[in-house]
Amino acid sequence: MHVLITSRDNPDTTDNLLKIPQQQVIHLDDFTNADMELYIDSRMKESRQLVLWSKEIQTNIRESLLVGAGGM
Repeated sequence: MHVLITSRDNPDTTDNLLKIPQQQVIHLDDFTNADMELYIDSRMKESRQLVLWSKEIQTNIRESLLVGAGGM
């Protein structure tokens, strides 16, 4: 049987999953973060309103979105 569970990287969840015999837990945070970066970057480039703001503000928005998402 194959089961896919998605969640933020949560120690409680991981610890409980590791108690199940013959299972494997794989964290895909790097892939998720890269996908989010690509999506945010593309959306920001398409935004007509955002180009009116300074690069500093755009960078702050991008970083806040990535940190606030927490891998989701």
